[in-house]
Amino acid sequence: MRRRDFFKRTQRKRYVRGDYQNPYFQDKQQISWKHLFAIGAGVVGVIVITVLFLSHPRFVIRSVAVKGIVHIDENEFESIIREYLGSRKVLFFKKTNRFIFTPDPLQELLEESFAFENILVNQKGTEIVINLKERTSHLIWKTYNTFYLVDLNGVVSRELTNEELNLLKEDIEDKALTTLPFIRSLPVIVDRNNIEITIGSEVLTPVEIENAFRFHKHLSAQNISFISTEIDRLAGKWSGVVTKEGYRILFDLSADIDEQAERLETILKEREEDKVIEEYVDLRFGDHVYIK
Repeated sequence: MRRRDFFKRTQRKRYVRGDYQNPYFQDKQQISWKHLFAIGAGVVGVIVITVLFLSHPRFVIRSVAVKGIVHIDENEFESIIREYLGSRKVLFFKKTNRFIFTPDPLQELLEESFAFENILVNQKGTEIVINLKERTSHLIWKTYNTFYLVDLNGVVSRELTNEELNLLKEDIEDKALTTLPFIRSLPVIVDRNNIEITIGSEVLTPVEIENAFRFHKHLSAQNISFISTEIDRLAGKWSGVVTKEGYRILFDLSADIDEQAERLETILKEREEDKVIEEYVDLRFGDHVYIK
């Protein structure tokens, strides 16, 4: 009994002193206004410092170095970069800040506008360095009255600029020119189906391009001048060369080009004294050459 009285007296003393508190009836602690003010001031301070840091002129990207451009329109290329850097991120800040700018999105944007053999966008402090290698253009592809540059793999590199279009279409009478301007030296292939294409898509296979060029070489050897080559995929890969005399020479890109060229040479020699060909010479059916 004494033991129980001892614990009872001890608990009563703690209660009287105020040391004991029932855990189920404790008062809620309140944060003082001073603490709230200090927390708010700290948050505002961090925001202000961040804004000043991300908008300070010292951290603005100052230059863009581009290495490897040969035929791409530099003005168009630079315009895409300026537009990207001038756009905003997180509502307030432009991507010209070195800590906000990231190379990958800019590289993806450039690859959507041009087809490169390779391109790498790097950032060095406040400078952007772009190293690229253009796809070597070997022909011009026309569809829907729009002209594109295409490489030997049949991949569309880019659309021709207005300046290139004017140069392509104008007559060059300057006999002093020893070589044609780059754009005038490329063969033109016309898509008769007017199928819409995108940058980076494939319009021809490498074999088809090689065979087309081989046929062009045979035509040049036979002194046959031509304007363009036409392709109609919906008609079973129908191919034809439009000559300056106005008729077409139809050939098969998937068949033996040398044999077709030999048949053409033979039939034209046989008809040297005959009537002029009005519409076409069709070489697509083996030894049976059709003329109209």
